[in-house]
Amino acid sequence: MHNPPPTQKPELPIWVWALIGSGGTLLIFLVGYGIWNSANSKTTSQTTISNTKTSALSSVVFPQAYCGDQVSSQSSDASEMYPIYTGYSNERLEEIKLKLCPNATKQEIKGMSKIQIASFSSIDKAREFQSLLKTIINDAEIGDAILFEKDFSGSQELSLQCDSSTTYHGISVTSSCPIDGDKDGYLDSGVAIITFKNISNQVRTITFEGNLLFIPELKPSESKVSLNQKEQYDQSFRGGNHFEYRENVLASNSTSQTYTTLQFKPNSSFSIRTGVKNKSDTFKYPVGVGKIALNLKESTNLNLQCKEQRGLQGLRYAKGNGDEAKSFGIYLKLECNFFPLVSYSSRSVDFSSVKRSLIEVKGEAKDPRVVNIKSAYKDIEFSHIIKINSSSGGETLSLPTSLDSTYTSTISIP
Repeated sequence: MHNPPPTQKPELPIWVWALIGSGGTLLIFLVGYGIWNSANSKTTSQTTISNTKTSALSSVVFPQAYCGDQVSSQSSDASEMYPIYTGYSNERLEEIKLKLCPNATKQEIKGMSKIQIASFSSIDKAREFQSLLKTIINDAEIGDAILFEKDFSGSQELSLQCDSSTTYHGISVTSSCPIDGDKDGYLDSGVAIITFKNISNQVRTITFEGNLLFIPELKPSESKVSLNQKEQYDQSFRGGNHFEYRENVLASNSTSQTYTTLQFKPNSSFSIRTGVKNKSDTFKYPVGVGKIALNLKESTNLNLQCKEQRGLQGLRYAKGNGDEAKSFGIYLKLECNFFPLVSYSSRSVDFSSVKRSLIEVKGEAKDPRVVNIKSAYKDIEFSHIIKINSSSGGETLSLPTSLDSTYTSTISIP
């Protein structure tokens, strides 16, 4: 008995198979477009991003008029702001400014270009905004806190008498005058010490109208001087490292003005050494809050570096190898480990304890220039800003030094 042959399905015409194939391609295209459009819609200019958390940032509509918190220009206190960064490209920056945050900017962070999208006054707000951004930009990250302070707008006279104290912008200012130990009616030395210390829990910035010159401690050679000579050193120099203040010449035809900005970390301090004759003497310093804001057209950076020390025997001073540079009509000359002239025998001074550098700044340009030289002492950062008005203007800076010290100088055309 034979089995019947299997039933054969009718073969479809070629044009039917073509339609089926076209439909499959169309279906794949529509599904793909839907996925792409869903992802891309997160960065369109009017997208609302909702967060399930209940907070001030739970619903954000982009683009924003301004992203983040703005620092109040009326506040006299410093503010810490927490920035949010993402990777940089010029096209990406323009897209973020157009579709998300118009105040986004390019920043150089530790040698790398980044886009700063926003910044916030608290780390919690920065983290929440970061989580919202990550639905759009997956590499949004929070950077180190940035300190913002108001710009220097002028000085006021800070005044105090012998053995008194005051507080200015969170900085304790205390004066210490010598005593009249032998009761002869004269102070035992002619040197008073004015100490500035940041007693707040924030970084503080103040600017002196004038030049602060670093004066290193001169230590007597232990085996070369008597006890009486050591007492003379202590009375004349009051021990330790200090600064001396040199005020600006306030005249319409002055060739240059110097401003010294100090940024104090909490508990950091420095001292000014100054002359005193009587207990009734008053010490005055023109000081303002904040740093100098400069309106500059063009700038260039120069690095001056201390090299291997080469002391000179038998002289009352010695110099280490320095450096020099010139740009934009400004000549800079660095002398490292410069030992000041003193009235004592060179054999009685331990010059190895002296750490000081001198930078001579000389104007040779026809038009005004601005020079900004950075230095540091302990936990205080210094900016020495010299405004040179003519080719005869200039200044000499006395700065702390250490082995292989490098000083960054910025020369600008205002």
